[in-house]
Amino acid sequence: EVLPGDIIFQCHENVSCLTTKKRVFLRSVRGKKLIAARVSDVDIRSGELKLSDLELISSGWKDRSERRIPPDRPLSATLHTSRYDFRGNVENISLQGARFLLHKSKDGKIPDTGIPIRLIFILPDEIDMDIRGQIVHVDSEKKPMIVIGLRLFTSPKEKSQLFDYIQHSQTAIQAQINEACRKTFEPPQISDLYF
Repeated sequence: EVLPGDIIFQCHENVSCLTTKKRVFLRSVRGKKLIAARVSDVDIRSGELKLSDLELISSGWKDRSERRIPPDRPLSATLHTSRYDFRGNVENISLQGARFLLHKSKDGKIPDTGIPIRLIFILPDEIDMDIRGQIVHVDSEKKPMIVIGLRLFTSPKEKSQLFDYIQHSQTAIQAQINEACRKTFEPPQISDLYF
């Protein structure tokens, strides 16, 4: 259903891991058209999504080469460059890349695209990570955060440790989604009536 400026999208499979105000992409199975939109409302029971801010993307669709997940809990990290150290959070991570969020500083320091880096953080179970990489993208327009795209050059040992972490995080996230869906769809319990 198309409304002025909005579209109602009916999902035929389970809707999971969707929140409002997130950017989503619709891709035609037959054609190469790609539309970006924002999720403005979700009705889990009917599988309907209300999308707004529709935008035709001319660059087309390109599948990610690997799975990228958000950490299941905040993951603080240091982005080390030859000139400065930047403290921030890893927003999402894969075996070969990461998205790093950094608060804008008063002195205006922003790392440059293309420079070599080290991403230093501690995984759960006290596993120290110190991964070499390169900055491939810097977006400083989103106030007050700077979004930094990283290419990671992981060693075989680091790749194995990241793989285990990604698997664990994905399992934890899926368990949270399943629990939220279970609570949404199960009949109310007697305790729900009083507490």
